[in-house]
Amino acid sequence: MPDRPLKYRPEIDGLRALAVVPVVFFHANHEWVPGGFVGVDVFFVISGYLITRIIHDDLSVGKFSIWTFYARRMRRIAPVLVAVMIATMIAGSVLLIPPLFQNLQKAVTATAFFVSNIYFWSTVDYFAAAADLNPLLHTWSLAVEEQFYIFFPLMMILFARRGGNLLVWSIIAIFVLSLALSVGSSLSGRLSEANFYLLPTRAWELAAGSLLALARPKAVSLRGGGILAFGGMALIVLSLFLINRDMPFPGYFAIPPVLGAALIIRYADKGNLAGRILSLPPFVWTGLLSYSIYMWHQPVLAFSRQAFMLDTGGIVIVPLLIFILVLSYFSWRWIETPFRRGKRNWSSRKVVTVSVVSLAALSISVMFTSNDAIFRMRYPEDIRRIYSFLDYRETDDYRTQFRNGCFVSGQGTDGNFPYDACIVFREGLRNYLIIGDSHAAMLAVALSETAPDVNLIQATASGCLPVLGALGRETCIRMRDSVLDALIGDERLEGVIFAARWNAGAFKALEATVALAVENGHAVSVVGPAPEYAMDFPIVFGHAAAAGALEQTMRFAVRERQELDARMRLGLSPSSAHYFSLIDIICDSGTCQRTASDGDPMQFDYGHLTLSGAREVAGHLVTDGIFSE
Repeated sequence: MPDRPLKYRPEIDGLRALAVVPVVFFHANHEWVPGGFVGVDVFFVISGYLITRIIHDDLSVGKFSIWTFYARRMRRIAPVLVAVMIATMIAGSVLLIPPLFQNLQKAVTATAFFVSNIYFWSTVDYFAAAADLNPLLHTWSLAVEEQFYIFFPLMMILFARRGGNLLVWSIIAIFVLSLALSVGSSLSGRLSEANFYLLPTRAWELAAGSLLALARPKAVSLRGGGILAFGGMALIVLSLFLINRDMPFPGYFAIPPVLGAALIIRYADKGNLAGRILSLPPFVWTGLLSYSIYMWHQPVLAFSRQAFMLDTGGIVIVPLLIFILVLSYFSWRWIETPFRRGKRNWSSRKVVTVSVVSLAALSISVMFTSNDAIFRMRYPEDIRRIYSFLDYRETDDYRTQFRNGCFVSGQGTDGNFPYDACIVFREGLRNYLIIGDSHAAMLAVALSETAPDVNLIQATASGCLPVLGALGRETCIRMRDSVLDALIGDERLEGVIFAARWNAGAFKALEATVALAVENGHAVSVVGPAPEYAMDFPIVFGHAAAAGALEQTMRFAVRERQELDARMRLGLSPSSAHYFSLIDIICDSGTCQRTASDGDPMQFDYGHLTLSGAREVAGHLVTDGIFSE
């Protein structure tokens, strides 16, 4: 059990500074501090340590109250949290387009109920470019902590009453099971988003702090403690620059920063170098402001990018960081501190009740707000028209592309491919098959229109890679295998066009499927991946157009698609298949075409072509010989 009473330790505030500054820099520019996001892991260890010490000390003298505990938490987090949510909603109502404002409303509601980690798990990849535009993304870590502290105090009360080491062994069990789950998820590559966002794979980091608070490690010499504390600093600093967003995280990559934080908490003090460094006034002062800095930095950076298309990786970051620091100081001075240290004339139960009611009322009220009128006043008609393509799925053009009967979307259907209606050969026309997923479906109608001498047989299904042996939904496998088995080798079929949202893992299967078609005498064409963006293209295009910076659209292009296109171009043998690069057609010299000849945006979501965009591309494909033998 703890060997000394809890007292103020400036080096822990210094450790908070070492955690929050890299997080801010990472969100400003992922390349500055590639592993800056590990600062959150350091925060988890600090939180677990301090909360456990507080609960244990109160239990030891028989004065612990669950109401007092939650009142302390509410005084700590609720005032700034509410201020951030209100400010974010006000700014969002002015700066965001209606669809994004509706997403913000959902995020505010999830944040108010401390489930934003679950909401973002289902909607946002933390490391994608689109995540940088989300004003409340950072609240996921707050949700993880509060979910942990729903059951943890109750567990401490229960096991403390039974005495012995049952509490410690229970926390050890949480630590081991959670770490094993996190490492297992990272090694398997599955559930990566759940691994990052959710409590079951994060609880071990909080438990590490709890064990540190309760355990009594063997004493070490002054020199040994200094070496261990400095080693802890080194582990954190190295993690900041050696870990990056391409690594599976948390998993085993989170062990160094967690261990580093634990070593600092245990061994850093004024008697060693690490403790003296972390106790320097700039570190301590930044640590005192760390909660406000953390809460305000993401909305400021996100709105700067989203509303004004600012490149926060450039010189503009300097005034933004100064603004964040000043705003955080005033938040700490006039919001955070008064509520934490002000008059305590309210009972704990009243503090908790008022806090919960306030958060609930805020979350409910935001769902009844709208910024449609502001949107119409702020943007001219041409910009609003770009944004209107966010509703492209409600248009006749979309229905022409994806509701023509030969694309199985899995939405509103029984999932059965209408074989007899779609697999029809026509005499007097050249019969070709186009097979694949929605990226094949988006081209099919436009190709048919552009080549009236061709009967294009369409066999497409959502998420369906047109290669033999690939995994997928049962409806996909059934459609793909039946069509290929029946048509490959049919002398009436001149050629096959394979088109899909390709991935690197499908390349070998594609080669084998192409070879089978060639062996049976068919001309084979493969249509490569389309350009993709980190968020829906009308948002990227509209924001850039509104800011007068159209070149900024390419900041959100997904570079992996260009890399895959280059690999497919080199990998497919010209003797077996003709490769058609959509990226070459749509993009030139690092810039991709934004509008079709009629003025419609080329794409309506992350990568699907509009009908106008598809017609433009189809003209190039036919001219380049996609229907030539």
